[in-house]
Amino acid sequence: SRASSTLGTYAAAYRRVVEHMLESGRSLFRWGEGEVMGLMFQLGKEGAAENKFKQVLAVVALVFECMGKVSPTKSALVLQVKKTCLKRCLERKAAAAKPLVAKRVGCTLEDMRKMIKDIYVSGAFEADPCKQRFLVMQVLLFFGIKRYSDIAMLTINDVSFLKDGSVEVVVRKSKTDQLGRGAKFYLSGEKVGGVCIPDIIRWYVKGLGLKGGDFLFPKLRYEKGAVVAIKGLQVSYSAAASQLKAEVKRLGLNNISLHSGRIGGATQGALAGISQQKIKAVGGWKSSASADLYTRLERPGVEFSSTMMKKL
Repeated sequence: SRASSTLGTYAAAYRRVVEHMLESGRSLFRWGEGEVMGLMFQLGKEGAAENKFKQVLAVVALVFECMGKVSPTKSALVLQVKKTCLKRCLERKAAAAKPLVAKRVGCTLEDMRKMIKDIYVSGAFEADPCKQRFLVMQVLLFFGIKRYSDIAMLTINDVSFLKDGSVEVVVRKSKTDQLGRGAKFYLSGEKVGGVCIPDIIRWYVKGLGLKGGDFLFPKLRYEKGAVVAIKGLQVSYSAAASQLKAEVKRLGLNNISLHSGRIGGATQGALAGISQQKIKAVGGWKSSASADLYTRLERPGVEFSSTMMKKL
């Protein structure tokens, strides 16, 4: 009665049931709650996945159904033991994996300086589209204190270069704005050492030939020996993370992730003396304080990114 694609997994589950039968010295046909619970405990010690628990119980249930008897796997006690064993198994796995998880760190000004110098200042004419896309993405994440989800689906139409030299970016939908009410953030146009954020964005857009409704961060592919943009598809999270990992290794950056720009931008802003209120406004965080809830700052992103550029 089982699909052919699952026969292998059920065969493995049946073998495990037989092993426990031999270990317990009691025939499977005469099992009760005790034998089933004992098997659950063993699976928990082995670190079995949830599917293994389900398949083993299904095998026992099938045997009893074939005999026309009520399966001991149906009892509330067995189901509770299964739930407890599975929970403890998952907790042990999580505890064992925890030391292997690298601590998430923030991007630093030195990291940003290396990226801009290597990709834009020194290699502006040689930088391939992948590196250009990577740099602009990191600029928005760091100087805009944004999540990856805030910028992933931006289009060229969402980016405006204002008369005062700053940049306005419209986020039409984000993690905290699922209804798509929209929000804006701003980046300074101030030049430091001949470098400014708007010029970096223009350089990137022109280099990839993006315009109108094209995604600001499109998917890229090789075509006739060159990297070109698939303008109707935005870059995936995994591709962006993979590119970041490659650049971290190549440039000798901190072990940063796609969330490190947001962490680092806020941290560096605080170190630069920017008020907590302005940092919250730029990053889009909500405060429990009523004063913060009713504060309306005039384009705080311009002052924030201007201060950051001076520190660069």
